[in-house]
Amino acid sequence: MRTLFLLTILFSSSAFAGLKQLGVKNLSLEYNSPKGVGSVEKIEIGLSKTVNHPLEVEKIEGTLVVRTPVLDFTWHEAWKFLLDAESISLLNANLTAGKGKHDISVDQAKVFLKGEYSLRKAVAHCEGSSVLPDLEYQLMEDCRESMKVEADRLDVPLDGFLIDMLSRLPVPDEEQPLKNFTLTVKEGDFYMYFLASYVVKAGLRSWGSFHYEDELKSMVIRIDLIKFGILPVTGMVMKELKERIKDPRIKVEPPFIRIRMRE
Repeated sequence: MRTLFLLTILFSSSAFAGLKQLGVKNLSLEYNSPKGVGSVEKIEIGLSKTVNHPLEVEKIEGTLVVRTPVLDFTWHEAWKFLLDAESISLLNANLTAGKGKHDISVDQAKVFLKGEYSLRKAVAHCEGSSVLPDLEYQLMEDCRESMKVEADRLDVPLDGFLIDMLSRLPVPDEEQPLKNFTLTVKEGDFYMYFLASYVVKAGLRSWGSFHYEDELKSMVIRIDLIKFGILPVTGMVMKELKERIKDPRIKVEPPFIRIRMRE
């Protein structure tokens, strides 16, 4: 479920407000707050474009400034998890967004934020029919209409939550652990599964739906079912989430999780 929160944050800022199209090709970056350096094959922001140039990234208060020899871009109200990150490493990241189709891919990504989040060979595709004027809101609506995310490997710090929960469950011998992370969304209904590999290996699956409220300022997630192997663990997981999540933007009121994305 922490992964779902992370994906929510990714699509919850005003980063793309006013833009119609955005493209990034083969971006590699090494960032240690507040500065980073990298290289990119191509960046397209609206009609502006830079090709085969080094780049610099700097955090300045609530913004991220991206500089190349021919193009500078100031990202106002950048994603909070990026501003809070101690370090970020990207290898061959790609993004195309606009005209109802949005694709993201990365060979490897690591973010250190009170623990290390990492993924390998990840791809995400959204497709929809939104006609909203800003790319940010198109992304949100289109990804609710149809989205699929896959990663060969996903590691997230769960602060002992998963291990604590699994220690109270009988592990079915015949159940094989899942190897990949997958999230699919269709008209707001989602299915998610992943393999967590720490002290134990566990395949977790989750079903539910989500929608927006307060003019796209809030997201409400309804959790219908969570299973570990063949065992339903919905009540246990929701209880643990309610006790452990301290972020004031997130309220767990089973079966709902309410996330305030912006003021």
